[in-house]
Amino acid sequence: MKQKGKDKSLVGKGPLGPRKPNAQGQKPSKKPQVARNHARDSKPAKVSEPVSAQQHESEEELSAPMLSSFGAPLSQLQRKMQSKLHAGQFRFINESLYTCSGDKAQQLFKKDPSLFDAYHEGFREQVNKWPQNPVDIFIRDVKRHPNWIVGDFGCGDAKLAASVSNKVYSFDLVAANERVTACDIAHVPLKAETLDVAIYSLSLMGTNYVDFLREAHRCMKLKGFLKIAEVRSRFEDVAVFIQMLEGMGFTLLQQDDTNTMFLLFEFQKTSRAVQKKDLPASSVPLKACRYKKR
Repeated sequence: MKQKGKDKSLVGKGPLGPRKPNAQGQKPSKKPQVARNHARDSKPAKVSEPVSAQQHESEEELSAPMLSSFGAPLSQLQRKMQSKLHAGQFRFINESLYTCSGDKAQQLFKKDPSLFDAYHEGFREQVNKWPQNPVDIFIRDVKRHPNWIVGDFGCGDAKLAASVSNKVYSFDLVAANERVTACDIAHVPLKAETLDVAIYSLSLMGTNYVDFLREAHRCMKLKGFLKIAEVRSRFEDVAVFIQMLEGMGFTLLQQDDTNTMFLLFEFQKTSRAVQKKDLPASSVPLKACRYKKR
């Protein structure tokens, strides 16, 4: 890499050009060289330009201590590259989860459990940029009803269970900690009609997400509540989504579309009857999240 402002005439001649003997025929001392180098290096400091809050945030992230596989600190360029690699890995895993069934996703994480950690690290970074995390909304709701028995389907690191005094059954494909039961959330180890409330916080991800909702219906008590948060961009027709759930034995109580990133729904289980047959593709109204090729 060329150094900016370097004099081409000095290439191959040392930093000060060819040395000349002094009057006594001796080589010049190194003292003048140090002085001249000091003068050359003591340029006026460049005044830094103002940075945006987003740039400042990014620089703070990059300033965190990171080490290479050899234990040496990473350069700023290496940290930027590593950040991009992590983001690319998250996009790949995220899209894979949306485009395969729950049991296939479970096999994927069993084969390489580190993918689960990589996914949730990327997920946390993404949600932290949102105005609000839907899990925090559900935590607030559950705290108002300390006697509720709760099922958290697709719980991640079980933040909800760690934040409330309720009995919470936390399910996900991998057990991130002792609060989580690892399973396919289409088949959880609960008896029928155990739960007062079932929660899906951005977790209707598999191609068979309808099976996840049927499982919630099985586990919920009659008159129990189903709370859902889903990304806005996944909905082709919200009315069709509501109609599908009503056909599964739920009644819509309220819908909140005030958040710019996701929609919130609260349903109640009003019937023990549930659709047994597979729904046609046209009546499954949630799109998979896909990323543009870069």
